[in-house]
Amino acid sequence: MLIDELSKNYCDDTVIRDIWIVEKAGGRCLFHRTYGPMGLDPDLLSSYLTGINTFSEAELGDTGIECIEMGNMKWVYINWENKLLLVAAADKFEDPTVLHHQLDVVCQHFLDHFKIDRDFLSKWSGNVTMFSKFGPNIDELINDWKQVSKVTDIAKKMNLLEVYQQIFHAFAKVVPTIRPEGRKELAERMAELKTSFPPYFEKVTYGNAGWDILSADVTDPRCKEYKLREELQNLLNAFVSEMKSIFKEELFFEIAKKLVYPKLLSDWSRIRELEIDEALLQIFLI
Repeated sequence: MLIDELSKNYCDDTVIRDIWIVEKAGGRCLFHRTYGPMGLDPDLLSSYLTGINTFSEAELGDTGIECIEMGNMKWVYINWENKLLLVAAADKFEDPTVLHHQLDVVCQHFLDHFKIDRDFLSKWSGNVTMFSKFGPNIDELINDWKQVSKVTDIAKKMNLLEVYQQIFHAFAKVVPTIRPEGRKELAERMAELKTSFPPYFEKVTYGNAGWDILSADVTDPRCKEYKLREELQNLLNAFVSEMKSIFKEELFFEIAKKLVYPKLLSDWSRIRELEIDEALLQIFLI
């Protein structure tokens, strides 16, 4: 599919990857800006995206598309006065509410820059090159959002590491009491896991005090939040599985009740905010 081919080309971490501003009536692309390698004709793609919205409005009796996911991308739409259609492409894990807000800001800047009102397009000469002057404006917006996104992203990743580290530290209190052969088995299994770690986990270590994960490099561009979530959850699942095999399930839950539950309860608001509450409950309460 056209969308699938495009989605393979994106690799940077800009919030908005591509943006189109299209004259809705004629389907002409007035402005396009890309922040990743574009492998397809932007005019062709704008026609494709506009056509999907037109079909939604005409054939499905809908007001138009607000957000769709295709391939590995999320496509967000806003419709200005039924005259302009703005479409942004972003990674599928981006928040659509944030993307809609950003599109609204872009739309307002575009209208102000060219003094566009409801009658503008009816008087417009049809020369799309005039809109290329909008490039520096949107570049500045995207750069500002990118900087804010990086700071927010790193803070969230550190919060994730801290929550999981608390759990590992809680278990570390009981690890020294494991029968010697059990400790050896646990250490060997954890060493096996380390061989499959991503590059940004290079400095993560396992020792007599258990896992130390706070040294993970969350500034590494390859350390995407959704991947970090997967890695941490997989690591905890593997650790818990080994602990259960050593202590048996009944004793494991007794240990968790005494050492882990208080940590979870004291940090529950942050756990809920990070949306890892269900995953942790699956491990420790079910």
